[in-house]
Amino acid sequence: VFSFMEGEFLRDVLAKNPQPWYQHAAWITSSIADAVAFLHIKGKKLHLNLSPDVIYVRYDRDGVPRPMLLDLGAVSDINGALDTAWLREFGMPAYIAPELVDGSGKASVASDVYGLGLVLYEMLSGHPAFRYRQLRDEDVRLSVVRDTPKPFNRSDLSDDILAVVYQAISKNPTNRQPDVRTFAKAIRSRFGEVPVERKRRSVDRRLVAGVVFALLVVTGLILLSAVVPAAV
Repeated sequence: VFSFMEGEFLRDVLAKNPQPWYQHAAWITSSIADAVAFLHIKGKKLHLNLSPDVIYVRYDRDGVPRPMLLDLGAVSDINGALDTAWLREFGMPAYIAPELVDGSGKASVASDVYGLGLVLYEMLSGHPAFRYRQLRDEDVRLSVVRDTPKPFNRSDLSDDILAVVYQAISKNPTNRQPDVRTFAKAIRSRFGEVPVERKRRSVDRRLVAGVVFALLVVTGLILLSAVVPAAV
């Protein structure tokens, strides 16, 4: 059970603005990479189905996105057997690594690097890497295995930044960044760290109550001084 949090799913954010500011796209990706790294290192689990549908985004008072990973995907053991039935039944085919779709490889941290790369690709390009709306799952799976996401050009992004994205979504797991922390480090080296969120100043309620009381007393004295001369 989660406490209430302002925000909306990244999918809804992209529905309104398919191509957010590249700095926000980088900050969202690197923040989620931290959460996935924690899942890998501390939980010894893999996600395997990262997408804009499992990322919830809140914007702080300075407009900086503060994402949260709301779904743990397949929560597959990092060194264990993959529950392919779960992925086939509940996973989104367009966001599953190709080696898991065709069974040509085993699930690994590189599979989650791929998922993060797809999310960043979608935010920077303005469209998903693989079409999936109004398509049969089998057709989507075929496209994931057979096709390569189309390169996109952005005059405001350097070639080395695009190279980081393309490396992450390589069909061959061995060509990707070795883990999500390496991927996040590559993003941060080009876009910088996510700004630290400014905390709201806490207000001493007793001080506020004292100020209000003092104002009431002063107001009362002013009114009383106005009434007394008139009565005399």
